[in-house]
Amino acid sequence: MEKILKLLIGLISVIMTIAWLRIMIAPMGLAERLAMKPDVPLGLNSIRSFVGGYVLCAAVFSFLALRKAEKQWLLVPLCLFVGSAIGRTSGLVIDVFHHTIVGSIILEIVLIAVTIAAYRKLPPARVP
Repeated sequence: MEKILKLLIGLISVIMTIAWLRIMIAPMGLAERLAMKPDVPLGLNSIRSFVGGYVLCAAVFSFLALRKAEKQWLLVPLCLFVGSAIGRTSGLVIDVFHHTIVGSIILEIVLIAVTIAAYRKLPPARVP
């Protein structure tokens, strides 16, 4: 089970790294997929900074958890995933329900579940 969880965390890190590279190179593609309309350079820059920063942090800290085999590194991506899930869920309550949002919420719930499971299995930080 521990090996599967490590593999899944590694997969999350790789996918987030690829997503970050795509955001840096071609933010318009992501903007269209997420129904964002950045008509000005500031919009593209905001996608690169906010969305890019989100996925880069998730990728780096997931990788650090695996590399150092210490669970505390998973708290950063876990907080990011929970924050996103809260934002999407509150959007369902505040805005109009749309079926396209459900897939994103399910993905974030899966990311949260995998990260929590891996957090429970990985050892704590080593004290020198």
